[in-house]
Amino acid sequence: MIRTLACLLLSLPLLAGCAALPPAQAASEALPQTAPMQLPNLRQWDMRAANGRDYRLFIAAPQAAAPETGYPVFYVLDANHLFLTVVETVRAFERRPDSPPGMGAVIVGIGYPDGVDTRLARTLDLTPVPSDSPRLRGPSGGGDAFLAFIRDELKPAVAQLVAVDPQRQAIFGHSFGGLFVLHALVSAPETFQTYIAASPSLWYGEGVMGPPLVEFAQARNAADPPLRVLITAGEYEQSPAPGVTRHHHASDIHRDLAARAQVDQGAGAARVLDAAPGIEARFDRIDGEDHGSVVPAAISRATSFLLKPYQREKTRP
Repeated sequence: MIRTLACLLLSLPLLAGCAALPPAQAASEALPQTAPMQLPNLRQWDMRAANGRDYRLFIAAPQAAAPETGYPVFYVLDANHLFLTVVETVRAFERRPDSPPGMGAVIVGIGYPDGVDTRLARTLDLTPVPSDSPRLRGPSGGGDAFLAFIRDELKPAVAQLVAVDPQRQAIFGHSFGGLFVLHALVSAPETFQTYIAASPSLWYGEGVMGPPLVEFAQARNAADPPLRVLITAGEYEQSPAPGVTRHHHASDIHRDLAARAQVDQGAGAARVLDAAPGIEARFDRIDGEDHGSVVPAAISRATSFLLKPYQREKTRP
């Protein structure tokens, strides 16, 4: 019956040929030979940190020549999943007709080699202090060691590979990555000039990042180097999307999102930082998105914040 229906969907002149459709194997043999897809100006290498942990690094450079001061650099966490999205977003901005010459950036992705459980690895690297929360699998609290690797080993290695501007360096992370970005900000603010925390997990460790953020902001003075901070979160990271209310675990989801308070905590952190001398901080709530779906939009906001700061005036959340 299925074969007959398929034949009836074809035009009448071909009807006679329906009796002997070629097997799938024969059809596949007629396909052209394929090769792995390659994107221009992309490289990767593996690097063992001084602490013995292994990382896979990805780097994408603009096609235009470097400015005299060097390219700005955009460091991206969770690069196994986010690197290519960031690369294409940055290159789309570079192609805009209203983009000034030399606006491109070097993108450096920090990920893990094949065979590494990225969920376990990122939990250790991206969290500032250990936690015994049942939400977690495996060890946590390796944020200081990971930050030392980026600052003392990776950044010098990147500077040897491509001409970079040491005064235009940015870092982007989502979720635990966003938490790490804020940890880096308060722990070693001189490491980057722009910090972009997408959906930072400020609930982690019973809100352990809250006091350091306040102390950091209060300790700032007008003589400190200027910093820019963008924090984003999706509209449905604090209350469920309309369709979720029909889920059989809707009450648990609602309670969990309310407890994490991603939107309120992100906006509050931005207010604290924006009030500090020499810091331009902004919070963007991205409508219609939840914690997972918000990532591409957050990357777009991050790219605009990094490469086109003139597009928006400073606004307080």
